[in-house]
Amino acid sequence: MIGKMLVKEAMNAGAAHPQLSSGRCIDARQAKEKCGLCAGVCPKGAIIAPQNGRIDWDLCVGCELCTSVCPAEAFSLTADTRAAAQRLLGDGRSSHVVGCRMTQAGADMKLWCLGSLRWELAARLALEGRLELVHGDCEACERRGSLPCFDKTIERLRHFLGEERYARMVSVGRREAGEGREVTRRDLFGGLFRRGREQPPKEQQAQQEKLSSEVEGVRLSLVRRMDRLPEGEGTFGFVSPSFTDKCWACGICERICPNRAIEMEKRGEEWTVACYPSLCTGCGTCGVICPEKAIDGVIPIRIEPGVRRVVVHVNAGVCADCGAAIKPGSADTLCIRCKAKARSKRRINP
Repeated sequence: MIGKMLVKEAMNAGAAHPQLSSGRCIDARQAKEKCGLCAGVCPKGAIIAPQNGRIDWDLCVGCELCTSVCPAEAFSLTADTRAAAQRLLGDGRSSHVVGCRMTQAGADMKLWCLGSLRWELAARLALEGRLELVHGDCEACERRGSLPCFDKTIERLRHFLGEERYARMVSVGRREAGEGREVTRRDLFGGLFRRGREQPPKEQQAQQEKLSSEVEGVRLSLVRRMDRLPEGEGTFGFVSPSFTDKCWACGICERICPNRAIEMEKRGEEWTVACYPSLCTGCGTCGVICPEKAIDGVIPIRIEPGVRRVVVHVNAGVCADCGAAIKPGSADTLCIRCKAKARSKRRINP
């Protein structure tokens, strides 16, 4: 059994398809509302039941649309895309070109379709200086069905960067074969300077491992890059759950969130809900599962670099036994767990 698992992991390590962590799938974490976004965009119908790990990888063409649309980030990038992104993040240039495989124009990285591009990776590259997204004749392309995914990526990218910064850092357009890319002075001389300060093999390996881990955690890489920006760069757009006064810190949303973006905290006799916008993907699972309907959707917010948490004070009672949160105004003085323990003790010692 162990031998088969090791062989499977070895084969998946270099697979040309995304990797699935089925435990992160929204449909695996709750059954009130079906997600199904990944199955809806898969051009080959390879995704059957991701919550159970049921995917026909033999049909997969490596388009990575599932990685772009999955709100729980249950799908990881393919090995080829990770390697290409790793090269781009480590090349030291101030501009990058990303295109689709159907265009004949040159690009630093090509994807099955621009709809496969995760907005976090696009934002990460844009923060290096300038990002150019090039495509061919999309209306005549057989892959035009994935264009709504690209529109969503651009919408999210504009919200993150802000209109002024987006206009300065990102360009989107059609380019034909033979048309050159924009080259900055930093790009022109960067290669010469890099060759003059080649690192020892151990330092190179350490740097590559760091970049590899950053690409694997694309959002983490983006947040770290934000923190290195000069002071006064302004705000960046994320999303976060909107808690109402109905919340009493029951903790269900904290446990159900696939991205660990919600945390309940007790400070003295007060309860707070801490939201982490840099982790929230706006999947809305918290609002779906909340028994009190205390989450009024997911709202766009803007935060400065270095800001990690948005704290909301909630009205909650305190369990007389363990100190956990209980619904205010309730006749009960014990939380659900302590009541269950009390019933169990009465059965054992009547």
